[in-house]
Amino acid sequence: MINNGEDLPRKQNRDIFHKQSLLFLLSFIVLIVLYSYTVNAVPSCPFPQEAVQADGTKIIIIARGDEFFSWIEDENGYVIAYDSKTNNWCYAYISDGKILPGPVVVRSRLGEQAPSESVKPARPRLTRDDLQQLRVKVH
Repeated sequence: MINNGEDLPRKQNRDIFHKQSLLFLLSFIVLIVLYSYTVNAVPSCPFPQEAVQADGTKIIIIARGDEFFSWIEDENGYVIAYDSKTNNWCYAYISDGKILPGPVVVRSRLGEQAPSESVKPARPRLTRDDLQQLRVKVH
Protein backbone atom coordinates (compact mmCIF):
# COMPACT_ATOMS: atom_id res chain seq x y z
CA MET A 1 0.00 0.00 0.00
CA ILE A 2 1.29 3.37 -0.94
CA ASN A 3 1.30 5.98 1.85
CA ASN A 4 -0.06 9.14 0.31
CA GLY A 5 0.41 11.24 3.48
CA GLU A 6 -3.17 11.05 4.78
CA ASP A 7 -2.14 9.08 7.92
CA LEU A 8 0.52 11.62 8.98
CA PRO A 9 -1.92 14.22 10.46
CA ARG A 10 -3.71 11.48 12.42
CA LYS A 11 -0.44 10.25 13.85
CA GLN A 12 0.58 13.80 14.80
CA ASN A 13 -2.79 14.41 16.48
CA ARG A 14 -2.52 11.14 18.38
CA ASP A 15 1.02 12.01 19.55
CA ILE A 16 -0.13 15.45 20.68
CA PHE A 17 -3.07 13.88 22.57
CA HIS A 18 -0.74 11.42 24.34
CA LYS A 19 1.68 14.20 25.31
CA GLN A 20 -1.18 16.34 26.67
CA SER A 21 -2.59 13.39 28.61
CA LEU A 22 0.80 12.62 30.12
CA LEU A 23 1.34 16.29 31.03
CA PHE A 24 -2.09 16.43 32.70
CA LEU A 25 -1.40 13.25 34.68
CA LEU A 26 1.99 14.47 35.86
CA SER A 27 0.52 17.86 36.83
CA PHE A 28 -2.23 16.12 38.79
CA ILE A 29 0.28 13.95 40.66
CA VAL A 30 2.44 16.98 41.51
CA LEU A 31 -0.62 18.84 42.86
CA ILE A 32 -1.63 15.88 45.01
CA VAL A 33 1.88 15.60 46.46
CA LEU A 34 2.10 19.33 47.16
CA TYR A 35 -1.37 19.38 48.73
CA SER A 36 -0.53 16.49 51.03
CA TYR A 37 2.24 18.58 52.61
CA THR A 38 -0.17 21.40 53.44
CA VAL A 39 -2.87 19.29 55.13
CA ASN A 40 -3.32 20.17 58.79
CA ALA A 41 -2.96 17.73 61.64
CA VAL A 42 -5.95 15.65 62.68
CA PRO A 43 -6.96 15.94 66.35
CA SER A 44 -7.13 12.92 68.65
CA CYS A 45 -10.46 11.36 69.47
CA PRO A 46 -11.84 13.59 72.25
CA PHE A 47 -14.22 10.99 73.64
CA PRO A 48 -13.45 9.37 77.01
CA GLN A 49 -12.40 5.72 76.95
CA GLU A 50 -12.46 3.18 79.74
CA ALA A 51 -9.16 1.54 80.67
CA VAL A 52 -8.49 -1.23 83.17
CA GLN A 53 -5.53 -1.16 85.57
CA ALA A 54 -3.54 -4.26 86.51
CA ASP A 55 -5.65 -4.75 89.66
CA GLY A 56 -8.93 -4.50 87.72
CA THR A 57 -9.67 -0.88 88.64
CA LYS A 58 -11.52 0.90 85.83
CA ILE A 59 -10.42 4.43 84.95
CA ILE A 60 -11.37 6.97 82.30
CA ILE A 61 -8.68 8.15 79.87
CA ILE A 62 -8.91 10.84 77.20
CA ALA A 63 -6.53 11.27 74.25
CA ARG A 64 -5.41 14.83 73.50
CA GLY A 65 -3.37 16.42 70.72
CA ASP A 66 -2.95 15.36 67.08
CA GLU A 67 -0.87 12.93 65.03
CA PHE A 68 2.24 15.08 65.44
CA PHE A 69 2.07 15.37 69.22
CA SER A 70 -0.33 13.70 71.62
CA TRP A 71 -0.75 12.74 75.26
CA ILE A 72 -3.31 11.03 77.51
CA GLU A 73 -5.21 12.61 80.40
CA ASP A 74 -7.34 11.17 83.19
CA GLU A 75 -10.94 12.31 83.62
CA ASN A 76 -9.77 15.23 85.78
CA GLY A 77 -7.39 16.58 83.13
CA TYR A 78 -4.09 15.35 84.56
CA VAL A 79 -1.46 13.94 82.23
CA ILE A 80 -0.97 10.19 82.54
CA ALA A 81 1.28 7.65 80.84
CA TYR A 82 1.17 3.87 80.58
CA ASP A 83 3.86 1.99 82.50
CA SER A 84 4.49 -1.24 80.62
CA LYS A 85 6.50 -2.65 83.55
CA THR A 86 3.54 -2.55 85.95
CA ASN A 87 0.74 -2.58 83.33
CA ASN A 88 -0.78 0.49 84.98
CA TRP A 89 -1.61 4.03 83.95
CA CYS A 90 0.43 6.41 86.13
CA TYR A 91 0.50 10.16 86.60
CA ALA A 92 3.17 11.49 84.30
CA TYR A 93 6.14 13.81 84.51
CA ILE A 94 8.16 15.48 81.77
CA SER A 95 11.86 14.70 81.36
CA ASP A 96 14.05 15.69 78.40
CA GLY A 97 11.02 16.54 76.31
CA LYS A 98 9.31 13.18 76.92
CA ILE A 99 6.19 12.33 78.88
CA LEU A 100 7.07 9.46 81.21
CA PRO A 101 5.04 7.46 83.75
CA GLY A 102 5.69 8.46 87.35
CA PRO A 103 5.43 6.37 90.52
CA VAL A 104 1.82 7.32 91.37
CA VAL A 105 -0.74 4.94 89.87
CA VAL A 106 -4.06 6.37 88.70
CA ARG A 107 -6.68 5.12 91.15
CA SER A 108 -9.72 7.25 90.34
CA ARG A 109 -12.68 4.97 89.81
CA LEU A 110 -15.54 5.84 87.51
CA GLY A 111 -17.43 8.80 88.94
CA GLU A 112 -14.95 9.43 91.76
CA GLN A 113 -14.28 13.02 92.85
CA ALA A 114 -11.28 15.01 91.63
CA PRO A 115 -8.10 14.65 93.71
CA SER A 116 -7.58 16.96 96.67
CA GLU A 117 -5.24 19.96 96.46
CA SER A 118 -2.55 18.08 98.41
CA VAL A 119 -2.37 15.39 95.71
CA LYS A 120 -2.34 17.73 92.69
CA PRO A 121 1.45 18.36 92.57
CA ALA A 122 1.93 14.65 91.88
CA ARG A 123 -0.56 14.96 89.02
CA PRO A 124 0.79 17.70 86.74
CA ARG A 125 -1.29 19.35 84.06
CA LEU A 126 0.36 20.42 80.81
CA THR A 127 0.37 24.19 80.41
CA ARG A 128 0.59 25.94 77.04
CA ASP A 129 4.31 26.56 77.69
CA ASP A 130 4.88 22.86 78.45
CA LEU A 131 3.13 21.89 75.23
CA GLN A 132 5.14 24.39 73.19
CA GLN A 133 8.44 23.13 74.65
CA LEU A 134 7.48 19.50 74.00
CA ARG A 135 6.39 20.29 70.42
CA VAL A 136 9.71 22.03 69.72
CA LYS A 137 11.67 19.02 71.03
CA VAL A 138 9.53 16.58 69.02
CA HIS A 139 10.00 18.45 65.74
